[in-house]
Amino acid sequence: ETHSRQQYRVTPEVTSRSMQALSEHLGRLGHTSDIRIARDGSSTYQTRIVPKQKPRVSIIIPCRLGTNRLINGKEINLLEHCLQSIRETVIDDAETAQTIAVLEVILVLNHEDDTNWGNTVLQNSGLDGFSVNDDPEFHFARKCNLGAKRATGDIFIFLNDDIQLLTNGWIGDVVSLLVEEDVACVGGILLNADGTVQSCGDRVGQGSADHYVPDPIPSNVGDPMQRYVVDHETS
Repeated sequence: ETHSRQQYRVTPEVTSRSMQALSEHLGRLGHTSDIRIARDGSSTYQTRIVPKQKPRVSIIIPCRLGTNRLINGKEINLLEHCLQSIRETVIDDAETAQTIAVLEVILVLNHEDDTNWGNTVLQNSGLDGFSVNDDPEFHFARKCNLGAKRATGDIFIFLNDDIQLLTNGWIGDVVSLLVEEDVACVGGILLNADGTVQSCGDRVGQGSADHYVPDPIPSNVGDPMQRYVVDHETS
C-alpha cells in the first residue's frame, strides 16, 4: 500500500482474492502458506510459509546472573524477566508450541557465575536448556560464539537478557521467514521501556549504521512503506 493510497480502503472481496492469489503463487512454488491481513482495512498482508519439518530452535542468552535494573520505577531481575516472557509467548502459546520440534535455552554466563544456579533459574522458568561458563573477562561476541558452538538447534536466536518479548507466536514468524532460501537473519521491532520505538531495523551506509525509527509510536504504520506493519527485506 503506497503513500498515495493511504486513504484507500479495500472491499472484503478484494481482500479475499488477494489472499487467494498469494496462496496460489506460493503453492506453485511448492509451499504451503498461511496468509493473514497485516492491518485491518488495508491491502497489506502477512505471508508465512509453513515449514515442511519442525525445526529445533536454540535461544542463546549471554548474561550475568543476579543482574537487576530499575525499570519504570520497579526493580526487576533481568534474566528471570526475560525467561518469563519467553515462557509466556512461546511455551504457553498453543499455536507456537506446534511450530517447533525442540526449544532449548542456553545461558552463556560470566566466568565467575555458578552454572548450577543458572540451571535452576531455567528450571524455575519452565524452560529446557543449560548453562555454560565463558572464559574470564567479558567479551560479548565470544559469548555468542560459545552459545552457538554448544547449541543443538537448526535455528539460533540471540537475545540480550534485558529483552521482554511481547508478541505471542513471534517464534513461529521467525521460523517461517527463515524457510525462505534467501533469508539468513530475521529481526523484530525493538521498543524502549517507555513503549516508543527504538528500532525497526538498521540503516547501513558507507562508514555508518544507525537504528531506523520513522515514527516513535509503534501502533502507527511507521513510514509510507508501512515498515511497522509488514515484513521488509534488507541486504
